[in-house]
Amino acid sequence: MDLILECSMDQIRKPPSCSKVKKGDLISPIERLERIVKDHGEVNSLLGGFRINVLQPTSFPWYDVINELIEIGQEVWINKVEGSIRINSKPEVW
Repeated sequence: MDLILECSMDQIRKPPSCSKVKKGDLISPIERLERIVKDHGEVNSLLGGFRINVLQPTSFPWYDVINELIEIGQEVWINKVEGSIRINSKPEVW
């Protein structure tokens, strides 16, 4: 299988964030997050960042989601809103 690197430019001071995908595939950060989260949460784009509502906390891929957000230059915080866990992120500002 041919693999290429799919890259997204981050902040000016950081190198691009890349992940391996099949040749010919282009995947946006929100699509990558949706593939990681699957049916364990809902991913929404919000003002340059993301809001992820966790639907199934016990089976949610916590490490993979938080690592992906950090890798694409996002600041991440987690809170609870009306009994539901929410992951919020925004572009990292230096």
